[in-house]
Amino acid sequence: MPAPLDGIRVLDLGLGPAAGMATMVFADFGAEVIKVEPPGGDAFRSLANAPLWLRGKKSVVIDLTTDDGRAEIGRIAAAADILVTTQLEAKAATLGHSYQALSSANTGLVYVRLTGFGPKGPYADYPGYEGIVAAKSGRMRMFGDIAARPGPGFEAVQAGMHAASQSAITGTLAALFERETSGRGQLVETSLLQAMQPYDLLALLRSQLARRMPEAFPGNPLDPALRVPTLNYHPLPTKDGRWLQMGNLLQHLFDNYLMAAGLEDAFGDERYAGPPALWALEDREAF
Repeated sequence: MPAPLDGIRVLDLGLGPAAGMATMVFADFGAEVIKVEPPGGDAFRSLANAPLWLRGKKSVVIDLTTDDGRAEIGRIAAAADILVTTQLEAKAATLGHSYQALSSANTGLVYVRLTGFGPKGPYADYPGYEGIVAAKSGRMRMFGDIAARPGPGFEAVQAGMHAASQSAITGTLAALFERETSGRGQLVETSLLQAMQPYDLLALLRSQLARRMPEAFPGNPLDPALRVPTLNYHPLPTKDGRWLQMGNLLQHLFDNYLMAAGLEDAFGDERYAGPPALWALEDREAF
């Protein structure tokens, strides 16, 4: 049975897991993915999740600082359906793979750009690292209650990278679908900053509105029940010293977690009836 992306060729010039997860999905659904790495390899290969997003791809080392390397990219891109990069247009132009140059040579190319802060603005040239984007966007403020001191908390789970990869996938597939009619590719852009916004709508935006219009938000806008990490998202150490990040948002998932962790006695304690967000603050702390 043919896969949905059989016959689609992807040129992956991106570095790191955000672009890597997007092209991983393309490979999973039948696309031929050629991952181009600089001499020495993708610096993010040292991450624990690298084997996941590197799977199913062909890897080739090309030095984009050389004329031969740039010519090789042009040759591969001319026969590609999709190109994924993590470089801004100006930087990509110096390396010979800008959207303008490659799309003029291959009008059917869907060119996907995935950066930290997008193509414009004062932070456009900042590195596309999750921590930098989380700090600048205010997401780390949401985690301020991790430690008993004022200030932000470090967001260890790379939620922005995951969301950005899914946005890139959605935009790319839409561009491929449109190409069936027009015969032309197009530029698809997203960023880690853009990907952070869905996570922040219930906390960052709400707290800002509450400060401006306190009468519309009775009670404490930063109620501990709304703060993160909640018990459903609690990080826990394991016997081997590693940590697991839980994500048991739904009640049945949280109940199953309690049983798996040997904490089923909580079901008989009236303090812990119902969702953890409804427990008394002192009871959540004790738990």
